[in-house]
Amino acid sequence: MVGKLSANAQEELDTIVMARRKLDRIHGLVEQYATVGKGQDQLAIMIGRAGLELGRTLLGKGFGTMADQANQLGMLARRGGVTQSKIRGLRDYVASLRPALERADRPVLEKEAPAGGG
Repeated sequence: MVGKLSANAQEELDTIVMARRKLDRIHGLVEQYATVGKGQDQLAIMIGRAGLELGRTLLGKGFGTMADQANQLGMLARRGGVTQSKIRGLRDYVASLRPALERADRPVLEKEAPAGGG
């Protein structure tokens, strides 16, 4: 167990928590997009905006791979095409980002662990 964290580590953990919240919001929007008939264009815009915002948040703290996936999610939402394949792709991006964000705090905590092992 890690005691006090450095300011940088605490900021990275806060970023991860914020990114999880944003991903939960995106997930809700994607599921809403999948179920509504009218207004899908407006939801697609909201998903795209939220995905790009998540990408900016992650990129600002050095989580480049996850930021790329979030940006691709945002771009997919804005692209045209068949709705069912778009929904499938959006769900795949959410499903791949979720475990990545769940594991992202482990390296931050390991950096903060004492070198002697306790």
